[in-house]
Amino acid sequence: IFDEAHRLEEVVAQYFGIDLSNFSILRLLSLIYNPRTNRGIIPRITMSSLKRAELSSVLDECRNGVTEFFAKIQSQFKPNEIKRRIKEPNITENNLDEPLQKLHTILAELVTQEENLDLAGELASLTKRVALTRQCIERFLNLEDKNSVYWIDLNPPDRLTLKSALIDVSKIFAAKVFHRIPSVIMTSATLTVNRDFSFLKQRLGANNCQTLLLDSPFDYQNQALLYLTQSLPLPNEENKFYSACAKAIDEILKLSQGRALILFTSYQALKAIYERVKKDAFNFWVQGEAPVFKLLETFRDDVSSVLFATQSFWQGVDVPGEALSCLVITRLPFDVPDDPRLEGVAEHLKEQGKEPFYSFQLPQAVLRFRQGFGRLIRNKKDRGVVCVLDKRIIERSYGKSFIDSLPKNLPVAFNINAIAHFFKNS
Repeated sequence: IFDEAHRLEEVVAQYFGIDLSNFSILRLLSLIYNPRTNRGIIPRITMSSLKRAELSSVLDECRNGVTEFFAKIQSQFKPNEIKRRIKEPNITENNLDEPLQKLHTILAELVTQEENLDLAGELASLTKRVALTRQCIERFLNLEDKNSVYWIDLNPPDRLTLKSALIDVSKIFAAKVFHRIPSVIMTSATLTVNRDFSFLKQRLGANNCQTLLLDSPFDYQNQALLYLTQSLPLPNEENKFYSACAKAIDEILKLSQGRALILFTSYQALKAIYERVKKDAFNFWVQGEAPVFKLLETFRDDVSSVLFATQSFWQGVDVPGEALSCLVITRLPFDVPDDPRLEGVAEHLKEQGKEPFYSFQLPQAVLRFRQGFGRLIRNKKDRGVVCVLDKRIIERSYGKSFIDSLPKNLPVAFNINAIAHFFKNS
């Protein structure tokens, strides 16, 4: 049984991909032995002084190799560049392979010699991780999987990460799940686009499955209101949009008396709009200022407060009650155009003669939008307003896909006074 199955494609694409940074390799080496703290597994193992010296030397080689390897890659980045897709193999020489191979050989030998079963198990695990690190580096440099997209992240500036993700997960997911397990159940509140399962069935290779679409148990006609506005600039007019968005949020918060979650699609927009809103009437909380669980706890307890959030807060966040009486979606949640996996998926779809926007980007955005919308009404007693500040939902032909994917009996308003009327009758 897969719950929250709308996330399966993303999870599978990443699981079978690569996510390897200079920090993660150095952390692995420190688990074996950290000379600064004299910690790791090596001080707990009995071995000859000669073998200990050999191992220490190899670990030094690995650390130096990490520094040199990632420095060579970083030197290819332009100033202020934080992400680069890799399309050609062998972007740098693999000077890390030999020292990692030496380290693997020594650790594998120690596993066979260790009599303490617990230590032998730890050693075996570390040995396997060294082997996987070697494999990941080789896979990345060779770009060996044609069904993957490869890129490098340099954010923050001292952390460089090699990444890859599957482009099409349908075949591998079907082979490893549907063809092996007699009965598979996938559930989520957001598996359909326009009340149709076709998009996720195709993306997950679940073409022969049975489907069941159940109506929501909530009375949206009386519990909620959807407010749409056409008065703001388009989101691509960033400075104008940020200023107008902040003013609209100020107006909405007056009517809702705070009690609002404001959802963004990027930290850049969150920061820009947060700097422009008035903060004299309510307490404001911003994602990143504290751990997620602490932010949500504070937001629940301080009923009139306002929470600015992005990314993970679009789904899985559960704040029933008065504290979340107003949900503001500042922008329709399309993937950013320069997302490497999106580029790879788009190229793959074009090769199949399909239009990437309508066959992937739009359905994905609709599912995310529905997840964000679902943060508002969490039980049969909740009441609240969802405000969408991106006028594309009204002005673009594809906006109908977002609206049609929401509950059918949801009241829709285009005049901000409807918000005041709604809360007056709460």
